Amino acid sequence: MRITSTNSAPIPMRTRSVLRLAGLAMLTLAALSSSGLHASKASGLQAFEPSFLLWGGDAEGGAPFVEADPHDPSRVVGLDVDIATLIARALGREPRFVQITFTSLDQSAARGDFDLGLSGIEDTPARRAAVAATMPYYEFREVLTVRAPIATGFARSRT
Repeated sequence: MRITSTNSAPIPMRTRSVLRLAGLAMLTLAALSSSGLHASKASGLQAFEPSFLLWGGDAEGGAPFVEADPHDPSRVVGLDVDIATLIARALGREPRFVQITFTSLDQSAARGDFDLGLSGIEDTPARRAAVAATMPYYEFREVLTVRAPIATGFARSRT
């Protein structure tokens, strides 16, 4: 699907990404605002922490979405860190990262271990049946790595 502006000119990829992020932020804001306060389970007590947005991800295998900061391993960096920060600020909250093994993100979401999960999560029918999911917020194109002697044939096939 090609996104176009009102004058039918293609919208650049960067602009589409910004529009998707804005849409994602609006959907997340609406969902989190209607959910009320977050009940933190970190201490085993149901203490309400309305000033924090807990977001789950896997920093141990989540690059470029979330990974340990090479200069300060106690911090995380990446695209999802930026997105969580933007959403938290829009809600008037402080983002707080919760380390969750990637394969456990859906189960953790169902338990309420965090407010939203990020970490390069793909939209699948099984995931949609188990947890709420937003529209995609990151687009990428996978490619093959090809040896130089045969690369010419692959370059021609792209057109």
